[in-house]
Amino acid sequence: HRCRSGLTVGEFDAKVAQESGIKKNKRLQRHTKGAFVFSCPHCVIYGFHVMLRGESPRDPFTVLYTRLNRRDLPLYLIHDNACKMRTYAMRREPAFFADVRFLVDRFHFHHTTAEAHKCGPSYNTDYYDSVRWVNTSAAESCNAFLVNFKTQAWYRSLVAFMIILPNLVSGRNSDLLRVDEPKLRIASRADTWRPAVRQRLLMY
Repeated sequence: HRCRSGLTVGEFDAKVAQESGIKKNKRLQRHTKGAFVFSCPHCVIYGFHVMLRGESPRDPFTVLYTRLNRRDLPLYLIHDNACKMRTYAMRREPAFFADVRFLVDRFHFHHTTAEAHKCGPSYNTDYYDSVRWVNTSAAESCNAFLVNFKTQAWYRSLVAFMIILPNLVSGRNSDLLRVDEPKLRIASRADTWRPAVRQRLLMY
């Protein structure tokens, strides 16, 4: 729909927000669809992207492509839907994302229910030594904190949401332990966590 409209992403989103606000009997559409959070492995929230529509690979793509230069992109980008995000990014801007490795976090990749990922092993973080001990579920921890305020944010206007969320994020970041805390730098699957490994990594 956006491509046929001839509008930019920002113009199209603004139009959607305006039309949603004037529709009657559709009260929930006047509100945001949530926020897409970006964090580091130490659970520090770098920033967020407010979504006016349902979550899709378009959201992280938009932020990375419009906010960062190619040389500033991370070497590894971990996301619960990284396989589809990579496909989206490579169809839109393959040269821009050529050096980025898209990986699925351990929880979602090893999930054994119907939600299990069917993508290939190249998306498995356990295959890369550079991220073997990285906490790949850091964003999920951030989401677990933010979901506590879901009700307050949902029933506020978009303007109020943009005031509430930065305060929550900055308050949470300031309350975190030091990011060089040894325990925060280390994460692995339970079947590989042995007393000898713990002693070697944590030095006690």
